Amino acid sequence: MATGWRPATMCAVQYSGYGGGSAALKYVQVPIPSLKKDEVLIKVKAASINQGDLWTQKGFFRPFLPKFPFIPGTDVAGEIVEVGSAVREFKPGDNVVSKLNFRKAGGLAEYVAASEGNTVACTAGVSAADAAGLPMAGLTLQGPRLQNHRRRNTDELWSVLKTALSSRGRLVDIAPNFGNRVASVTTLFARRKLSLMTLSFGKEDLRFLVELMKEGKLRTVVDSRHTFEKAAEAWEKCMSCHATGKIIVDM
Repeated sequence: MATGWRPATMCAVQYSGYGGGSAALKYVQVPIPSLKKDEVLIKVKAASINQGDLWTQKGFFRPFLPKFPFIPGTDVAGEIVEVGSAVREFKPGDNVVSKLNFRKAGGLAEYVAASEGNTVACTAGVSAADAAGLPMAGLTLQGPRLQNHRRRNTDELWSVLKTALSSRGRLVDIAPNFGNRVASVTTLFARRKLSLMTLSFGKEDLRFLVELMKEGKLRTVVDSRHTFEKAAEAWEKCMSCHATGKIIVDM
């Protein structure tokens, strides 16, 4: 197992029961995660907060998750400090972005264990904040929409999306230049009842998005950035449903 120096404990944000919003978030000192053979240990530089994090706290997925106490956050970017014995693609010092296992999460912490299979190298020119804002939002669009429809005219694809989405929403440019056409997604501000839909994304989907970002064809739209010490403010911003882009927590 390749490793660099690291402390035995870390600071993390966690909650111990359903509900409570930002007031339930507590800063704690906990042991740094131990690694499975196919995992990497990431020193987190940035994490993003998504609606799914709020749904988990509200109990939308009970009784399946979470297991309390729970450290939220599934989208992270940072530097690898240790790799498991079966990891071949990465080494300590590599900058990466990872989509964490939804059941374990753990992103709002100084360190997190991530599967090699859900982790992609961050190339030069892609900041940690931009990368951390990519997995949930980017894969939600790219996985079921763009990549599976690469052979279709994106103007045609957009006409389908536009029909399905409310015209009262805000348009956010998310992938400008698929065949010199623009694909967009609508962000709705109304509080509406949601139906749960689960999607499965592969590592290559995330790698594809990182490459687009490197080429300047994709950018993360950031609503706000918050320090780790003010993670509760970031949580409240997400709860407000008024964000017009990604909510980033800088570590």
